[in-house]
Amino acid sequence: MKTFMLLRDNDPQILEIYKKANDIWKDTLEKEWTVNGLADRLGSLQHNFEHKMEEFGFDRWEGQEVFVVSGLSFYLDESHEGNQKAEKVREAFEISFCSIEVKGLSKRLSKALYLGD
Repeated sequence: MKTFMLLRDNDPQILEIYKKANDIWKDTLEKEWTVNGLADRLGSLQHNFEHKMEEFGFDRWEGQEVFVVSGLSFYLDESHEGNQKAEKVREAFEISFCSIEVKGLSKRLSKALYLGD
């Protein structure tokens, strides 16, 4: 995964990339939402991420990586409430109309983050 390689290499731009991603998710998640409502919006949000990440020289698949990693980790913290919200984001990815690549990455990363079954 490209962003993990950038982290490994101490690339200072990676912080800017994930800050931008976090801002996009914040705009999406700061309003009240349901799993189904978020799932309905994720397809267009995926395209938004792919486009926004182009300004950092990322291609479509790298933009999808940032989309999934930043989305699933947006609420993760040490609290039960944060983990419950992260679980709902995971569910929304699963039932969304996102690409098969995004859904596959979400499923793999969810396991690594101990979200879902």
